[in-house]
Formats: sequence, structure tokens, C-alpha cells
Amino acid sequence: VYNYLPLAVRVLDKLEHLIDGAMKSVEPMGQKVSMPLLLGRESWDKTSRWQTTGEELFRLQDRHGSDYCLGPTHEEVVTELVAQNVFSYKDLPLCLYQVGRKYRDERRPRYGLMRSREFIMKDMYSFDTTEEGAARTYQSVRQAYHQFFTSLGLPFTEVKADTGNIGGNLSHEFQILAAVGEDDLLTCDNDKCGYAANVEAAVSSLSHAGEAGEYAYFEATDIEWLSGCVPEEGRPMPMVRVLVPQGRAVNPIKLLKEWAPTVDGQCMFRVSAMAPVDGTDRAVDTADTIIDVSLRKVVDIDEGVRVLDVATSAPGDRCNACETGVLVGSKGIEVGHIFYLGSKYSSTLGATFTDSNGRPAVAQMGCYGMGVSRIFAAAVEANHLGDNDDRIRWPESIAPYRVVVLTAGKQKNLREAATALADRLSQHPQLRGEVVLDDRWKDSPGMKMKEALLWGAPNMIVVGRQFVQDGTVEVERTLTGEKTYCTPDEALHLFDEE
Repeated sequence: VYNYLPLAVRVLDKLEHLIDGAMKSVEPMGQKVSMPLLLGRESWDKTSRWQTTGEELFRLQDRHGSDYCLGPTHEEVVTELVAQNVFSYKDLPLCLYQVGRKYRDERRPRYGLMRSREFIMKDMYSFDTTEEGAARTYQSVRQAYHQFFTSLGLPFTEVKADTGNIGGNLSHEFQILAAVGEDDLLTCDNDKCGYAANVEAAVSSLSHAGEAGEYAYFEATDIEWLSGCVPEEGRPMPMVRVLVPQGRAVNPIKLLKEWAPTVDGQCMFRVSAMAPVDGTDRAVDTADTIIDVSLRKVVDIDEGVRVLDVATSAPGDRCNACETGVLVGSKGIEVGHIFYLGSKYSSTLGATFTDSNGRPAVAQMGCYGMGVSRIFAAAVEANHLGDNDDRIRWPESIAPYRVVVLTAGKQKNLREAATALADRLSQHPQLRGEVVLDDRWKDSPGMKMKEALLWGAPNMIVVGRQFVQDGTVEVERTLTGEKTYCTPDEALHLFDEE
């Protein structure tokens, strides 16, 4: 849990301003709201997420013993809000969003703002009358995300992703590429293909090769037990046996998507990874992992064996989308995640309306998250040059200040010239509120320049020896190292077109 100091708040405010513009570009236009952080248990019980979210949910009770949680996300709240206020198809489509604090009891908070227990997030929720309309809204938000991340000038990619605890059947992540990224990404090297996925959701041609030992399958050793899911006392846990290629791990997310028993509730399954030995189809255990399975899907298991794609894809695999490209690995920091939810929440929480024929219908939903404080951290990491680099290289659009003016010398005329130039720059239409004057006149110029680079000033103007000699100042574009010597009047015009 972190304090944000004045320079950080300026970055966060700029990010929120840019996000506001992106959400207003969505069709239908995003409308900003503010929802509570303290959420009651009742609606979370209706969607079963009070039970399924697990230990990451901050739970508490008030003095009356009523259960609450600190909001990690707001699907329940916004759906009930719409259910209470939208009654006709004429009120739809609708997009509501907020920017605010979220809470998650992370087991291992790390990398500062990258994974913390309290974080700042933009979450938007869309409501449409039809699946086709919801798909259009989804694509409109997806395009707005592309435009937003492109405007930041940071290296990013969009990848197919798992829907996780949020639900739904369509999901994309937006990842800023950085060496310290937590997520493993796979992209096709065929420029005409465009396939990209988080390794959790990636599919490669490896599992479809059809050669001995290259199929992944499960073998249900106790089909009756699996069908009923409630074992008699003393009966053993069933074993799900999975055959994967040598050296590959089972992807538990793929496994659980492809196969899960049909009874509501939860069950524990031991997944034992198997691998071919000596080119034969004999197998040996290579790993044991307990996986908490959310029971949700009917699967034909009459014969006890079914072919599945549950091996973890890896760099070097052939692309399953184009069959010609090769998957290339990279690291990413997830900064955006969008989901098509359908009626998962609206049907449960009563977000219905009367359609044009006077009949009741259920709203079709989407939700769209963006990690604001995580973008803050990712922007620093994406332009970091290595262990010996202690500078911040902000995209200029979100730098705390765009220009710093400082002196290289203690003479009175330098102080007066720097103050006058800072005042004039502050009146420039492109720089209002974006100029800071370092008025620590007695400190060394080296220290002041070093600090300006540390907090990430994109433009540094030094009034020093050259000004005494010929009336010129030094303007450095710190991102490129480009330096220009010009008069104060000329320095003003350097920002005319920006």
C-alpha cells in the first residue's frame, strides 16, 4: 500500500485525463460514475463470487455482524445499478466507467506498484440490447484501447487471454512489453498472421501433430465418482492423467476449460503430468499439483478418455492460426483486460428491459479494465535501459512536468533570466501548468540536472555560461539527448507545434 507524492499524482492525473478522452470516444460514449469501495455480501452471494473468489478478497464485518468486502471489481454493483434504473430498450446501449481504488489481498505483492494490495484502476461496463450490439461495443472499446496505448508511445501488444474469475467467453489483454514483465506472451513471427496470446491461453500446432506421444489426454480412473462428484466416505480422490510431450508442462487453465464435472460447487483434483519415455507411449509422473476446480461444464466421458489440448505452448512451436509462422516469446506487463460477459451477471442480478416488441429481455454485458497505477509503473519499466540506468523516461504526455528550467551558476543575472524564462514559458498555450523552475540557486548545476533526469523531465533548459557569453540557453530533449542553443525567444518557439 503506497503513498503517492506530488510528482506521482501529476502523472496519475494525466493518465486519468487521457483515459477519460479514450472512454468518451467509445460508441456509446462512456459516462463517468463513482461506485462504493465497501461492498455488501448479498449481491456477491447471488453471483457465487463470495464463495469462488477465494482468499484474495478482503472481507470484513460491520458492528452488526454483516459481511462486506473491499471492492476488487464492480460487476455486481454496476449491474444492480442498471437494474434499478434502466427499464426500456430506449435507454440502451449504455457504458458506465469509473477510475478509483481497488483492493486485492495478494499473496505475494511485488515490484512496487506492479502488484500491490491497493491499486488504481479504470473499470467500464457496457450494457446492450443484443449480442450483436454488445459485440460492436466490445470492438469499439477495443479500438479505444489501441488508440490510448498508441498515444502513450510505449511498446504494447494485444493478446488473447483467459477470462478467469470475471467470466464470459471472449477476452483480450493489453500488455506493455518489458523485460521485468510477469506474463509470458507468444506471438506469431508471420507479419500477415497477427496471432498473439498469453501463454495461459495460447494454442500451437504441437498438440495437433498426430504423432505418437504428442497428444494430450486425460484418463478418468473413476467415472462414476466424477459424475456424482460427491464421493462416499473413504473413497479416494480420482486421478486425472494427462499425457504431454517430453519437457512440457500441463496448462491447468486449458485443462479446466476443456474438462470439468457437471455438479455445481467445487472439488479438488490432483493433476499428474505425464511424459513420453524413449519415444514410446509409456509414461512416468513428472509433477503433482493440486488444482481447485470450479465445476461448470458437461463433457462426454463415456469411454473414459478424451483427446485434449492441454500442453503449455512454448516459443518455437508452429503457429496454429496460420500453420506457417513460428511462435516467439516475450515478456509483458498486463495493463488492460477486456471481457465480453453476455448475460452472466445481468440474468442473475435482474438487469432486464422491455424490448421494442414489449417483451422482457436480458441486457448483454461487457467489462473493460485498465490498471492506472500499473501503467504508471510499466511506463517506467518499458523505457528502462538496464541495471546501470537510474533515469525515468516518461512519455512526454504523462511526464510530471514537460519542462524544467534551472541555472548553472549562482549569479544574480542568471537567476533573473531563468525566472523570467520560466514565467514566459508558463504562458505558452502548449505549456500552461507544465513548467517547473528549480530555484535552489545555491545548489550545484550537476545535482539539479541529475535530479531532473531522475524524475523524468522530458525537456531541460539550462541558463548558464553560454547565456553570460552570448545570451543563449541550452535546451536538451532528454529522451534523445539532442541539445539546442538558442535565445530565450527562440526557446519559446520550440514548443509551438507540440
